[in-house]
Amino acid sequence: MTKSISTLLALAFAVAALAAGCGSSDDTTTSTASSSTASASVDPPRTKAEYIEQADAICGKSKEDRYEEARAYRSEHLKELNAMEPIPAEEKILRAVVLPAILKEAKELRALEVPPGEEKKIETILSAMEAGANAAKKNPYAIELEVPTENPLRKVDLLIRAYGFNTCRNV
Repeated sequence: MTKSISTLLALAFAVAALAAGCGSSDDTTTSTASSSTASASVDPPRTKAEYIEQADAICGKSKEDRYEEARAYRSEHLKELNAMEPIPAEEKILRAVVLPAILKEAKELRALEVPPGEEKKIETILSAMEAGANAAKKNPYAIELEVPTENPLRKVDLLIRAYGFNTCRNV
């Protein structure tokens, strides 16, 4: 039982770390409601570099929030999670916390004004983020680092890296 708890905790921290790296969220805000306020107080990006800076801020905040949400979820459901095998327990956390957070992050990134001429690239990235998170609902463990070939977020990660984001990386 101790080994299974240790394994579950190790997996939990791996998920939290992955959650911190997955998807995006509004780093300039603490919630969706404050997102609007923060977005209104930040000048719209005029350049790709300014857009990346604002998006990375959103993603950084999202990572912090996902980590805390995963810890809280784990604490609230500890007995249930400990009764499960490690991978199904991990998938439960991914479905409950990580995947919805990635979709929320995409929504918050969509709220940013995109610099002229970058609309198609950003739409491709955000559509891939949403499609990857939705596809991962069938097999959430596939987003773990141990299974990169099956990861439905791999495409968006490649697009994000190519675009130049620093914090908005998924895998």
